[in-house]
Amino acid sequence: MKAHAVSKACITVLALMIFAAAAETATYKYEESYTKTIELKGEQRLMVGNKRGDIVVIGEEGRTGIELIVTEYVRAECEDSAKKIAEEMSVKIKSKDGDLIIVAVFPDSDGDKKSIISVLLQRDPRSHMDIKVLVPQHLALKLKASSGDIAASGISSAVKAATASGDIKLERIEGNAEIGASSGDIIVEELDGDVIIDSASGDVFAKEITGTVVAKTASGDIELRDLGGDLNVITASGETLVKGVGSVEYKGSSGDARFSGVRGCVNAAAASGDLHLHLKPDGDHDYVLRTSSGQIDLRFEKQMPGGFVLKANTTNGDIDVSLPIQISKIGRHLITGVVREGKNVVKLETVSGDITVVENGE
Repeated sequence: MKAHAVSKACITVLALMIFAAAAETATYKYEESYTKTIELKGEQRLMVGNKRGDIVVIGEEGRTGIELIVTEYVRAECEDSAKKIAEEMSVKIKSKDGDLIIVAVFPDSDGDKKSIISVLLQRDPRSHMDIKVLVPQHLALKLKASSGDIAASGISSAVKAATASGDIKLERIEGNAEIGASSGDIIVEELDGDVIIDSASGDVFAKEITGTVVAKTASGDIELRDLGGDLNVITASGETLVKGVGSVEYKGSSGDARFSGVRGCVNAAAASGDLHLHLKPDGDHDYVLRTSSGQIDLRFEKQMPGGFVLKANTTNGDIDVSLPIQISKIGRHLITGVVREGKNVVKLETVSGDITVVENGE
């Protein structure tokens, strides 16, 4: 009883302290923007770093120089404190080895001691900076943020973008791209080139990519549409949806995968999850699908002229085949046979799940 009374008293005192501190504190918000014009002197790549805030880069046709737009945000206890912090914020600009480098600079307050009450009330000064850059379209980009979103558009060169916490969006890019996010969503639209996407936690969406796509995610869904090239997907946890693609390499630990409009070969393996594929083969291709726990649904929306040899087996499940097939071996959990000339191989295996194979014809 005494311990309970002491705890209750401590909570009451803490609540009163917080209330009193809150009554004394009126948080002041300060915002300031400024613009800088930068003349290019032969630089071919722009590098931007910002540990607290967003980065936006827009390529503009006909532009020869760079316009830098910086917006500083500060929250402090009063106007004077906020302005003092804003004065200590800046951007460093330098040219090195063909790169133009822009880096956001913040006051060094990491060593300041902070009371629990100030943390709870968010009374400590807070600052961040958004950086927007208008650039010539030919400049390559390397963008890095620690806590903030990244967006780039209208660039006709290679783009690299990485953020520890925030979303990334690229659109209208004519060049290869490498994108990484530890925590945040990734969106890529209208990219003429190859793209590598690496996400630790967040969803991935991409469409209208002309080249090869490599997408890796530890936790998050993947949706890809209108891919002109091949695809390699590695996912630990999440659903995968793809519409329109060349050849497919897929490896999933947990989550269903659905592919439609597949023009090339497929090699897919899942530890736990269904595999659904709708094929439109543009020639003779092999298809190898394996899952430990899940269904396999393979549908030919267009005939493969050279035909294929089918090998399908499941340890615990049914097999349903609708094909012009010459069966060589059949059982409850196994079927093998030849479709037309049998020039290619279709191999389907699941430990626990049903298998369906359908050919719709021409």
